[in-house]
Amino acid sequence: MYKRQEVDGVAAGVDADLMYAFIVEENVPSIRMVEKMGYLPWKDFRQNLLLAYREGEITSPGSVRPIEMDDIPEVVEMINGTYVDHDFYLPFTVESFLGYVERMPHYGLEDIVVYEEEGRITAVLGSWEYHRVLAPRVSSYNLRMRAQTLMLRVMGLFTNVPKIPGFGERSLQIILTPLAYRDLEGCRELIRHVNNLAIKGGVHFVTLICEVGSPLEGLMEGYQHTTVMVHQMVKPLKGQVYDSPGSRRLYVNAEDA
Repeated sequence: MYKRQEVDGVAAGVDADLMYAFIVEENVPSIRMVEKMGYLPWKDFRQNLLLAYREGEITSPGSVRPIEMDDIPEVVEMINGTYVDHDFYLPFTVESFLGYVERMPHYGLEDIVVYEEEGRITAVLGSWEYHRVLAPRVSSYNLRMRAQTLMLRVMGLFTNVPKIPGFGERSLQIILTPLAYRDLEGCRELIRHVNNLAIKGGVHFVTLICEVGSPLEGLMEGYQHTTVMVHQMVKPLKGQVYDSPGSRRLYVNAEDA
């Protein structure tokens, strides 16, 4: 594990302007620790965990299909258009997008689908089988998750309910990346598609990571889901003074979160 001085040295060696940390809201000791190290609160985001257990039917007139190489310039333009005004977003080029896909373990173009309607791509969605990278075993749940687990057990006496991994079991998760759209309805169809894949693969959670209040959170409507609040803390390294993000949007890279 890196010590504080080593981390600062790495940052200085690459001439970084700032460092940042993501800390779940219940982890108060870690928040206090990084505050003493000079980190400042920036923005909050949520991990929205869809509990995959009930298949959905694709109902819109368009089609869900795998991405093709010829689609990538159009897809890159759409991703950039979705996040161009977001803090911490570096616009993709075709080359950097392909590099992003290539460097992620257990991930490739075959894991990305697009929604096409009348010959036009209106949404793109990738499903990263993160449980192939890290599948932690459950040691405890916070109060909210314990309450939700208890509620599901009671409901399970009468109807089909999601299966939340129990203590000692591995938590299997798919993380959605990239996610971009011209039309949110196309995104909803892609979410249904990935939800159905997760059910067939025995995956517990489909995770959408986005800023609190993002329109993307609406994609969870109609699904049983839970959330994990995460604080982003930043530390300026060169004496900069950053203005508050205010109404500006936040882009969260799934590789970081």
